[in-house]
Amino acid sequence: MWIENLFWVLVFLIIYTYLFYPLILLIISSVIQSLQNPLYLVNKKEHDVIAIESWPAVAVVIAAFNEEKHIIERINNLLAQNYPVDKLTLYIGSDGSTDDTVALVNTIKDKRVVLFDYAVNRGKVSVLNDLLTHINQTVVVFSDANAFFKPDALKKLTRHFVGNNAIAGVCGELQLIDGQKGDNQDGLYWRLERFLKFHEGKINGFLGANGAIYALRREHCQPLPADTIIDDFMLFMNVALAGHQLIYDNEAIAEEEIVTDRSGEYRRRVRIGAGNYQAFFRLLSLYHPKQKWRILTYSSHKVIRWFTPHFMLLLLILNVLLLGKLLYKLIFIAQLLVYITVFVIVKYKKNQPLSALINLPVFLITMNFALGHGFINYIFGNANGAWKRTER
Repeated sequence: MWIENLFWVLVFLIIYTYLFYPLILLIISSVIQSLQNPLYLVNKKEHDVIAIESWPAVAVVIAAFNEEKHIIERINNLLAQNYPVDKLTLYIGSDGSTDDTVALVNTIKDKRVVLFDYAVNRGKVSVLNDLLTHINQTVVVFSDANAFFKPDALKKLTRHFVGNNAIAGVCGELQLIDGQKGDNQDGLYWRLERFLKFHEGKINGFLGANGAIYALRREHCQPLPADTIIDDFMLFMNVALAGHQLIYDNEAIAEEEIVTDRSGEYRRRVRIGAGNYQAFFRLLSLYHPKQKWRILTYSSHKVIRWFTPHFMLLLLILNVLLLGKLLYKLIFIAQLLVYITVFVIVKYKKNQPLSALINLPVFLITMNFALGHGFINYIFGNANGAWKRTER
């Protein structure tokens, strides 16, 4: 019966993207790396430390909107990087900030800090587009006002551009930190994301960057439409579409505090969700055969996940049509119990900490609900490049 077949195809797709695809990717990555380097499985050291006599000139770009809480600490963090002083410039663009962001930046008397105070709030992409017109450094590093680099992060990013013109972009690793405890709070989902990025980079199938830490050669930084919602993903993917190489360096590390406000995090994910669908329709050419392994990584890591909310809704509908059989009655009851439980937890537990066993399903369900919400916003034109500040 086609309804049953479709039901189980949808179940397989949901399981595939979170379980089977990581295993398949690991196998492909290991085989390719072993063929290139027979000692790969014995020694997986990623990048040898090499002596670089002349580091490239670097521009660090930050678009800021009402970032008075972080901006001074962020600038000091960048100025303290273990990078040649004469090769580093910070470009800060204030997107119509209404707090003390601009005044605080003006207190820093360092010629490496260049401030552009845009009076009208237009959106992050418009600010980035404008800042890029002032930049002539070799490498552009993109980051956020509330992310903080490890002392050697800039060197770890830029070393890949020295003596290798084939590499157009490098993405660093984002680690999530509990601001009160100070320890690493990366959940299972984020650890999975880092695992996928690492191995996708090994097969030249790397996808979007971590917005907190990534770098591009200046000539590959092309302006984006002002209504672009997820700029980091689109900047990186446009470079991939042009046939250039993108890599992932898990030794170039940025840190951000985890979000404790679930409602704020939900709004952020709704906005990202709308951006995902916008990106999908703008990047259909990623399915060109010249993209090779990226077709697999993009479909498995991104596209199937983006449409998982649609699969979940369709599963529920198909499940109702199949209630004549005991198995489907049990599955239907299980679905309802999970959804009701998550609803109760989100509504009444609010920002209270949850155990790891409970947190994962709550996270996955709410994430997919936010994705679906984002899809509705995108379809009805309720999403654009403007931004509202959240903690992440």
